[in-house]
Amino acid sequence: MDYLKQQKGGHAWYVRVIVPDRLRAAIGKREYWVPLGTQNKAVARERSHGAIAAIKAELKAAEGSRTFPPESVQYVQEVAKEAGAAVQKGLLSEDAAAVRFDVALDKHLDQLRAKHGEDADGDPLVTERHRAAVHTASRVARGEKVAMLADQIKQYIAEVTPAVRAQTVQDKLRVYGALQKWLVTDCEVKAITRKDAGDYVSTVLAKQGRAPKTLRSELAQLSALWSYMLGRGVVESNVWTLMSTTLPKSTRGSSEGHRRPWTEDELLRYFKETPTDDPMWATAALSLYGGGMRIEEVCRLKVADYHDGALHIRAAKSSAGVRSVPVHPVIQPLVKRLASTSNDGYLVPGLLIAGRDAKRSVYLSKRIAWHLRKVLKLTDKGLVMHGLRHTFTNACEGAGIPLTTAQLLVGHSRRGSITYGAAGASYSHGLPLEQLAKAIAKVHFGKLDGIVRGAARSLKVTHKSARRYKRKAAGELTRKEAK
Repeated sequence: MDYLKQQKGGHAWYVRVIVPDRLRAAIGKREYWVPLGTQNKAVARERSHGAIAAIKAELKAAEGSRTFPPESVQYVQEVAKEAGAAVQKGLLSEDAAAVRFDVALDKHLDQLRAKHGEDADGDPLVTERHRAAVHTASRVARGEKVAMLADQIKQYIAEVTPAVRAQTVQDKLRVYGALQKWLVTDCEVKAITRKDAGDYVSTVLAKQGRAPKTLRSELAQLSALWSYMLGRGVVESNVWTLMSTTLPKSTRGSSEGHRRPWTEDELLRYFKETPTDDPMWATAALSLYGGGMRIEEVCRLKVADYHDGALHIRAAKSSAGVRSVPVHPVIQPLVKRLASTSNDGYLVPGLLIAGRDAKRSVYLSKRIAWHLRKVLKLTDKGLVMHGLRHTFTNACEGAGIPLTTAQLLVGHSRRGSITYGAAGASYSHGLPLEQLAKAIAKVHFGKLDGIVRGAARSLKVTHKSARRYKRKAAGELTRKEAK
């Protein structure tokens, strides 16, 4: 089903999802309508993935809430939420809502006593967190506005979705979902203390066996949510501040697995043993001689982006990455050949869009990794496609190219310099293409220059990406059968 819609008259795009009839009472609306903040369809499609995922997660949660057993705290929370919403909409009086909640609460408590027993006062034996959750539910049932964690996550995700990648949205949802699972029940955000945050780090994150960098990334996502709530006045402090400093740090140095520049022998082997009609060959050449372009930057280049003797990168990882890179003399024949033989408007044709961020490099990146390990038998984990970016920067340094000029070619930020910082924030606005062309022409890779220049004149990319097909119950669906 296509949830992506455009306003009449060719205006901004938005996501529209109809809420099933059975969930409308729990959700409180008939449909979702999420603006994507763009009139560009490609950008809208990229942004829509995160918005749709967040909506489906909420629908799934609402579906589950309809079947919570009476002994679970989620049962009373859902009854309280529905009663409180009815009070705020004027559908129920506070007294009627209180009666509805009390009936559900009595049922809940009876189930708990039967399952866990009771204390001397006749109260069921449950955790303090369970008691706190029930108390918060009673406040919600009276129509009191309580900032619950699930609601804050929903609001935060809805606001950041248009501004970040779809994969980032998924990462946030995964991290916040893990915290909610640990808390067991939805709770008021003000009730989550710094002690709770520390316990979560100690009992969950620190015991996952993940790399410290991954754990710090998850803590950064949690801190971002609390910073958002702090800015909106929902909480009074960020309980995750400085929490990452408590994680252990390795003091041992190691180069294993670190991205590194390619050696001359590795470059020669790759370009000699990779078929020139495969997009792997052209992509590597454009990256290596084109300012160390990232693989997605190369894959997004269109024929129309080649003009005035330069490749114009219009979408990148950061604002500094949006740049114009003069075509290196070695790959001038290659770029002209690719532009004249392309059949889909891209310099590197035949690639499929994949992933939550609708990238053209997803499958190609995996194929290059497989090609390096399985075909060329280059097993060093530090040898990856992104290493060509390191190789180019090393060549710039060897050629005596000034740092600030190399930063313009590679697409690195110069924000730290008042003299050579970003345009509008410093005295420099960059260099003209003529000067950048003289600089990039100083970069050479020995024998490889002749190989690339010679192969490019007759090169034509004919290898096309093909979708993979899943197994059927009675066998495997081959590509021939699919046709």
